[in-house]
Amino acid sequence: MSSRGSLQGADGRNLPPAAISRIAFEIIGLQQALSRMTQATVANTEFVHGEAFVLTVDGFLRQGNVVFCKTQKAWEFHRLSSMFKFSQGGGVVGRVFRTQRCEWHQDASAVSQLIMRRNEAMLRTGLKTSLHFPVRFGKVTVAVVGLFSDRILTDSFTTKIKVLDAARNVSASYTFLTCL
Repeated sequence: MSSRGSLQGADGRNLPPAAISRIAFEIIGLQQALSRMTQATVANTEFVHGEAFVLTVDGFLRQGNVVFCKTQKAWEFHRLSSMFKFSQGGGVVGRVFRTQRCEWHQDASAVSQLIMRRNEAMLRTGLKTSLHFPVRFGKVTVAVVGLFSDRILTDSFTTKIKVLDAARNVSASYTFLTCL
């Protein structure tokens, strides 16, 4: 962004209004796709909480306005989780963003705080299992989705297929799961 508040391209020139409109459209489309995907996935699987982290202009991954919770404890985790930001490569969210690979953690109580920064919040709210996966638009990673269960789930092909099916039914524009 220039000091006047206009958006600039990689070459430093101001972007034309049509390009700005296209960027805004893509952002809104991503937000809607992530919201629908998160809701459909949590509603149709054993996960009780789903959230998306998006890359912000300061280069950190922060929780976007995408969250879906089935339980009051999941809402409490959301409140605690929304205070976190992740560098690219930092924590589970940052690692998934950087490596473009899923991470499945079966039991938060068995995971070091160094590996999973939010495990204390998970333990406090009774959440056990987490699955994080990258969301790509073309070849660009645009977000990381985290799903959480209040039961210990095994890292099963069946569970991942349910997640993939829910995601595919929402949008053909985004690639959601690359860990099967």
